[in-house]
Amino acid sequence: MLRVLLASSIALAAGSSQAFEPFLESLWSDSDTDSDDKLDLTEWNDAVNRLAAEHVFTDFGTSPEEIFYQIAGMDNMIDQSEAIDWATNQALGKDFAKALVGIDGLDGGIDFSSEAPTAIKDAATKVTREFTLSKNLMDLKQRDRDEIKGRIATQFGVSIDAVICTFSAGSVVVKAEVYAADATQASTIESAMAAIDTTQADTLMGCAPSCVTGMSSVSTSVVSWELPSMGMVGLGVAALVLAGTFTWIIAMFIGKKTRTETGQSYNSCCSDGCCSYNAARGWACGNIMAFIFLLSGAISLYVESGNFVDAIKGLLAEIVSLGQTTGPGADALSAIPMDIVDQATPYLDYVSLIIMLPGVVGAVFLLFAALLGCRRKSTMCMGKCCVALSDVVLIVAFVLYIIFAASGIVLGLPVAQEQVSTITGICETKVPQIAQIATNARAAYDAAVALPAVDATSLSDMQTELLQAEEQIQLFAAACIYLNTGLTSISELFVPSFVCVCAILLAFWTNHGLCCAASCCRTPSPALGKVGDIQA
Repeated sequence: MLRVLLASSIALAAGSSQAFEPFLESLWSDSDTDSDDKLDLTEWNDAVNRLAAEHVFTDFGTSPEEIFYQIAGMDNMIDQSEAIDWATNQALGKDFAKALVGIDGLDGGIDFSSEAPTAIKDAATKVTREFTLSKNLMDLKQRDRDEIKGRIATQFGVSIDAVICTFSAGSVVVKAEVYAADATQASTIESAMAAIDTTQADTLMGCAPSCVTGMSSVSTSVVSWELPSMGMVGLGVAALVLAGTFTWIIAMFIGKKTRTETGQSYNSCCSDGCCSYNAARGWACGNIMAFIFLLSGAISLYVESGNFVDAIKGLLAEIVSLGQTTGPGADALSAIPMDIVDQATPYLDYVSLIIMLPGVVGAVFLLFAALLGCRRKSTMCMGKCCVALSDVVLIVAFVLYIIFAASGIVLGLPVAQEQVSTITGICETKVPQIAQIATNARAAYDAAVALPAVDATSLSDMQTELLQAEEQIQLFAAACIYLNTGLTSISELFVPSFVCVCAILLAFWTNHGLCCAASCCRTPSPALGKVGDIQA
């Protein structure tokens, strides 16, 4: 669907010869080593190499050397006017002009279905820092940018595929993103990156003795999700078993204490032991424990789910905004029913409340059942009603929370990570790619505006297409941020969901213990109380 999202919008930035002429002049200045305003074959090959544009010639089944002799005059030299004529009128020359500006490779569209490099797909954390240079975008040819990327990879001991660099216009800001395979490597890279001073930065940027005028602080962000620790799951199960056992022991203790106070003899568990009305207050204590755990988990889930809901709302808002634009970005989303998305979005504000509600309602019924179970009544009708109602609500809550807990586990499994990384790989690799192309196209437009005698119609078309492309890129990048946040938020729901699941399992045990102690559908006997209060 997104394969050709921005190709036509950005490609027009090279539609006018004026757009690439300043870039050609800059390339000429860098490659013309003998300063005669012409390029010989060696200088021409160096110019092609600076742009990393050899692929432009191989795509046409030729080589830079063959094209050199086609362009060059009788003196076997190329001057700027000859290069401009070739780049303006020949198909290969037009592609060379796009490579010169930095927007080549768009004729077939950007392939959003291709996977990210393994070093990025398998990364756990991204470490980022920005470097401001006293240069403009035209000063950094593609070879310069590739060399900066290579030096950064070497500096931090990662493969070159684990590094993404983007270069903004104006005083160039180089944004270096290094992907780490695990938290340990991320910590090492973060410390090393933070320790870089201006001198080291100059070397990294390849502009010693001095061109780096500023550096941002180092930031990190998680780009994958690990399987929740089985130790945590084991701890939860152990706590559940201990709490259930503790409740049972209290029930036995209170049952025995009541028998002693009322002069009863022990006959059986259900008649006057731990499952009899004598032990009701013990099971009520268990209900209170379950109430505390469940209420805490539900409230925590409400807080944590807010991030997930905000991410979904933001993602839908960006999709709607992208669909309202014109051009290929909107066409790619034309199959999505935007009116339904618009109608559904306001209801997302209630999702966190809906998620929390079963847990809170179930906890309240547990509390009422516990408090009513402590009363010295012969029938326990109200307590039994609360037990029954809490069971119904707890079943609904259990199904809901087990889904969230399972989602956190499933997202961390290798098979799920493989699918998730395919989606997030678009955000991690394609968004910087199209953003860089748009930045290069904007630089070409600004350069064309500064030139005299620029065709006004061509310039207006370039501006319109660029504005559309830039708007779509911003929306798409924002959607990616919300997508990653949403996926992270799902994994973060595991802990509160798991707490709720354990609390509900404990509640089933204590609640049904209380129900048995109250004789469920029968009148409890003997009634809890002093000797004179015992019912037959």
